[in-house]
Amino acid sequence: MAIIALLIITYPTISLSREISGTVRKYGSHEKLSNIKVIFKGTTNGVTTDYNGSFMIKTTSISDTILVFSYIGYITQELNVAKTKYHVIYMREDDSTKTNYNFLNSLNILYQFLRQEDKEKPIKIPMRPETN
Repeated sequence: MAIIALLIITYPTISLSREISGTVRKYGSHEKLSNIKVIFKGTTNGVTTDYNGSFMIKTTSISDTILVFSYIGYITQELNVAKTKYHVIYMREDDSTKTNYNFLNSLNILYQFLRQEDKEKPIKIPMRPETN
């Protein structure tokens, strides 16, 4: 009798739980992306993709479930997963991140050509004249 009571109590919880899974790939090359953060929108609940770009996350919500996919260097994606259980998500690289990387890389190359004594000198920033 106790087993039946336990099943009756836990059945609603089990029946409402739903698995959402999928794979995250790089747009264009279809390369599998690992360590992509996958969270429910408006929460901190989530997972990260494994080395194959796969993820699996559980929810008790039946409808209006939105997953947010994010990673540094890629544009954040949102996906409404109310209708299907398996998804393939394509992440696009963020061009502004590429621009920043190229700028920093240029600075690094410039730094390598400086003389050692110039690298050790403090940087002098001219002060603006104060006006009233």
